[in-house]
Amino acid sequence: EYDNINDDDDEDSEDEEDFDYSDIEFEEEFFGLMGQIAVVGITPDEVFEDTPELKARLKREEEERIAFEKKQKELEEKRKIEEENERKKRELDSKTEGALLSLLNQAKEKIEYAIKIKADKIFPAKFNAAKNELDFAEKSFDSKDYDFVSLHANNVLTILSQIKKVEPLPKYYIVRSWKKYHDTLRNIAAKDYIYGNPFAWTTIYKANKSKLKYRSNPNLIYPGMKLELPSINGEYREGVYDSSKEYLKYSEYINELK
Repeated sequence: EYDNINDDDDEDSEDEEDFDYSDIEFEEEFFGLMGQIAVVGITPDEVFEDTPELKARLKREEEERIAFEKKQKELEEKRKIEEENERKKRELDSKTEGALLSLLNQAKEKIEYAIKIKADKIFPAKFNAAKNELDFAEKSFDSKDYDFVSLHANNVLTILSQIKKVEPLPKYYIVRSWKKYHDTLRNIAAKDYIYGNPFAWTTIYKANKSKLKYRSNPNLIYPGMKLELPSINGEYREGVYDSSKEYLKYSEYINELK
């Protein structure tokens, strides 16, 4: 029995030696090829047929593949260009924002200076126009409308450049002696820093009639009386007349308001 077993083993060994493994390799290659062909939609029968239809189909598919790859390449190049342009734009915007922010700050400083010299009260029309321009400039900056930021901020600077520091005209006047200063309502109204017009005495009279001892006689004013000087043309007035201060002539003061 032992001998028979050995004989069987020898026969199995001989069978293994005689087995042709090339058949397995062929089958793997064949079925692998069939799998690849199935991906592009070619039937197994067509693989072994060299027909014009097959050549045309393969050519068309190759052209479509090339066209697709070309399109993808173009899209990729376009994306890179757009990214580069966006980067440059951000860089430019950053520089532009810095320059415009500086311009905007200049406009704000001018507004603050105008308030300091009371331009908002003395020259309300010009100041309000400049303030409106600053508001537009700030809104434009927030919305990144940079062209409008520059336009409105420069308008602020232009408008406020027309404003200069001036002493407000006096709102009150202390009557001085007739003997030395010849103060009467007519003479007071005629002073350059009051109205520059003697006929404006009636304005002073009406505003201070209740203060007069003899209301029916405007000529009877006394030293030390504090007379109010009303605004005639919307001009801003403040304080008591001070001979140490330098006032504009009334006519010049009014022209500054325009």
